Order: sequence, then structure tokens, then C-alpha cells
Amino acid sequence: MKLKKEKIMNDLFSLKNKKVLITGASSGIGSEIAIQTASMDADVILLARNKERLNAVSQTIINKNNQIPQCFVCDLTSKDDLDELVNDLEPIDGLVLNAGAVKLAPVAFINDDILDELFELNIKSSIRLLQRLIKSK
Repeated sequence: MKLKKEKIMNDLFSLKNKKVLITGASSGIGSEIAIQTASMDADVILLARNKERLNAVSQTIINKNNQIPQCFVCDLTSKDDLDELVNDLEPIDGLVLNAGAVKLAPVAFINDDILDELFELNIKSSIRLLQRLIKSK
């Protein structure tokens, strides 16, 4: 009975042949999400600013899963890059909004420029991407 229940749960949450876009996929949590999502038979679409690290994650997925992920080098803070991405992107089934950055500094040295830069990448860019993806459907 337990085996049957696990199979039902796996079928309900299957990512097989689902296209999943993962932002911030070139390092840290994003790269691990990409690798694990690919291992669940999803067709992963990797997005990041750093081409070399993005290629390294792509190669890991190829080596582990014998699957070639689609990769986009994109700066999510650039509205032009976002528009180009959405125009080039096929319809997706899932989205992981993982892009982000931190600036380690004593609070006394954090100014409005730093806050604006972090808010732009960590919050606004994800909202803008989601808005454009919804409009494109």
C-alpha cells in the first residue's frame, strides 16, 4: 500500500517533460535547484548573468542527466534583456525566481544607492519578469 501511495504522489508532482525556467541558475541555491529539477526529468531553462558559471551548471546537468538545458545569459535588471528573453522563450510550465544578490557591509555604510541596486535585482526584476511572462501567454 505504501508503495502505491508513493507512486501516486510522484505522479501528482511529476516534472517529466515540464519546462521550468530557473533564474539565478549559475551558482548557489539556483544551481542546485537547476540540477535537482533536471534530475526529476524536467526540461530546465537556465538563466543567469554569468555565462561561464551558467555553462558549468549546464555541463553538470548534461553529465548527470544526459539532458541539454536551454541557457539564457540575461541581466534581469535590464528591461531590454527582459523583453528579449520573453520574446525568445517558449511557453513554460514552471518558474523559479531565484536571482538575487547580497552586499555585505556594516549598516553604517549602506547607502541609498546600495539599497536601490539590491531592491532592483532582488525584488523588482522578478516582478517585471513575471509580469512579462503573464502578458506573453
